[in-house]
Amino acid sequence: MPPPPPEFYVLALRTLAERGLVRPRVESPREFEGRVRKAYPEEGASFESITRAFEDQRYGGRDPDARRARELRSLAEGLGGS
Repeated sequence: MPPPPPEFYVLALRTLAERGLVRPRVESPREFEGRVRKAYPEEGASFESITRAFEDQRYGGRDPDARRARELRSLAEGLGGS
């Protein structure tokens, strides 16, 4: 069983869901990233960074250091569209 997703990814998914964009379980993180880019092109680069860090953690076992985790959380918070 894979570890739970990191907080920054959960926050990003929650923030995007509040804007009406939900990732179904059958959709890969990379596929969802493509939909985010189409729906919110101005935030595509931020979500790409979040997705790559999630993939590194989930599939590569590489956790971001504390500074990078804070940056990723900030990027996730910025997906709110304000």
